[in-house]
Amino acid sequence: MKKQVGRWVDIMELISLVAKRVKKKTKLYQGNALSVIHATGKILCCSRCHMVYYCSEKCQINHKSIHAPGCIPSEDMRAMQSSQAEMDNDDIPSYQYEDELLLKKADIFAFKANAAPEGSGERRMYYDDVLNANQVLENDENNGTALFLKGQILVSDGRD
Repeated sequence: MKKQVGRWVDIMELISLVAKRVKKKTKLYQGNALSVIHATGKILCCSRCHMVYYCSEKCQINHKSIHAPGCIPSEDMRAMQSSQAEMDNDDIPSYQYEDELLLKKADIFAFKANAAPEGSGERRMYYDDVLNANQVLENDENNGTALFLKGQILVSDGRD
């Protein structure tokens, strides 16, 4: 349990770091998938699970074949969280179970996502852990536009 709490603290610190480093005016989106997205345009969300976010309709369509097979409706996720909480120790707050499930699901989809259309001004980079993602942000802080923890960082080339 202590390991999970430590990971949560690391993730929250990284989210804070990303928010501080974005230098241009952007909208901040923070969803259940423990991701922070900085974007100048409208962000699209999967209407079924509400856990995967896209920069454009084209990205969403390109990613559909990867996302659809494992997409779990948000009601089912809540049911899984509820049944898990009933089986486990009652002295641990139930929100931790939901966060853990959401983090696992976010990791899976963020790692698989590679839907940026060519010429969109974005490149995608993949990392296995938060430390690597943090290092990239430090090296490329002026270009960072989005972060999906433990999986994907979207970096804009500056075109709007």
